[in-house]
Amino acid sequence: MKRRKSDGFEWAGQDPFFKNNVPFNGLGDNFSLDMSSIENYVKDVLNRVSTMNIGSGETQLSCEVFETHHFVFVRIRIPKQINPKSLRIFLNTFQVKIEGLPGGREQMIKLPAPVVSMESRALYKEPYLQIKIPKLPGESYDEVYVRYS
Repeated sequence: MKRRKSDGFEWAGQDPFFKNNVPFNGLGDNFSLDMSSIENYVKDVLNRVSTMNIGSGETQLSCEVFETHHFVFVRIRIPKQINPKSLRIFLNTFQVKIEGLPGGREQMIKLPAPVVSMESRALYKEPYLQIKIPKLPGESYDEVYVRYS
């Protein structure tokens, strides 16, 4: 597989994840790949992206945020080098704030919907901290009178 240049700029060589190794390099024109190798490659790249803080050189905690009709769930992977008991978790209507990270750092996680922070529950089960947060009750709509001229 040849690296492509566009306007004299070598994109693959500038990518921090490839590190000058284009994925699946050396396969030539034969693309009979095992799907599990592609899946493992994608998972590896996504893992590196989720644990990287571009620009500062420091890593962030990897987390997953998903929601159901009534709850927002936050699942945070706590690395072995961090004592989970040293972390402090704060919530407001729109985000989670994690304090107590090495170097006095903190991490903010935006939530996909407004929540009721006072009714949240958290559980640490190695290596994950899981937070279940109820959403604010459904939005109500009021009819607006339209005047026609």
